Amino acid sequence: MKYLLIIVTLLSVTLAFTFTKTVDHESISEHDFSTTKVDEQAIDWKKINLAEAQKLSKKTGEPIYMDISATWCGYCKKMKKNVYSKNKVASEMNDNYIAIAIDGEKGEGIALVKKHKIKGYPTQLILDAEGNILKRNNGYMSESKLLAFIK
Repeated sequence: MKYLLIIVTLLSVTLAFTFTKTVDHESISEHDFSTTKVDEQAIDWKKINLAEAQKLSKKTGEPIYMDISATWCGYCKKMKKNVYSKNKVASEMNDNYIAIAIDGEKGEGIALVKKHKIKGYPTQLILDAEGNILKRNNGYMSESKLLAFIK
């Protein structure tokens, strides 16, 4: 019984300290609460299908940048977090491309994967207004490699 009382007391003290921790607000930097510049300069991923992107491409003269990925793909997630979030990438993409993101395992993505013989994710395609592939990359690209790819 004595040991139970000691354990309950120690647990109570531990929980009390855990939930009553004070915060020194002066030690918290502005960065801790600010959003990154990614929010200011993000890629304008069009929420349209390929046919609509082709119509828009014909109208604007801009090629289509198509990112084909899958929800489970680790390198796809890494590219979205570490590359597509960069201001230089977003600026270049927004100024020069109609950007669309396609899930290769859902909807029209299934047919596009088959049509373009995509073997892995992520895959990046640059297409003209007719849907012809101008450039293709299979796999993860760093910021510098992607910028070279889209220039």
